[in-house]
Amino acid sequence: MVYIPKQWLHDPENEDKVHQLIEEYFPSTCVLSAEDLEKQKEFPARLKELGELEILKHYEEGDIVMNG
Repeated sequence: MVYIPKQWLHDPENEDKVHQLIEEYFPSTCVLSAEDLEKQKEFPARLKELGELEILKHYEEGDIVMNG
């Protein structure tokens, strides 16, 4: 599981949703398909939908590192 500091959450109620998105878009498999990599492009938009702009900022700045 990827660590997301609680202070980055805009809405604490979204914590589980954010972790579900990470699991959905960044599977922990060793080999990612081209489809997996293409799907990951949707991740920023999904964070925006939740209003989690602080997490999005840290993701875009490379503070959150995931496979892919």
